[in-house]
Amino acid sequence: MLPQIFELSSPKGGSLWEKYKTIKKARDRIIHLKSIDKRASGPEDETIWGTLLRMHNEPLSDYAHSIIGYFKPAIQNRGYFGKYPYNPT
Repeated sequence: MLPQIFELSSPKGGSLWEKYKTIKKARDRIIHLKSIDKRASGPEDETIWGTLLRMHNEPLSDYAHSIIGYFKPAIQNRGYFGKYPYNPT
């Protein structure tokens, strides 16, 4: 829908789309916790917490920034986009 609104080609099928799917999968597991994620468990159990720990090499915030940047017409007048990555110094 956003590509149509901003008259852009869809990112579907490209590397940006793969980044989106990675973020969405993590988001869905956090939002829709399984019963195993809500109780104490051992290393033999596949939980969202273990999944997130194993994803430490995935720069999810960089992925999100790239995805938002794809829709430049929607964000070009937004100051926050250019402030990434945030540097508090």
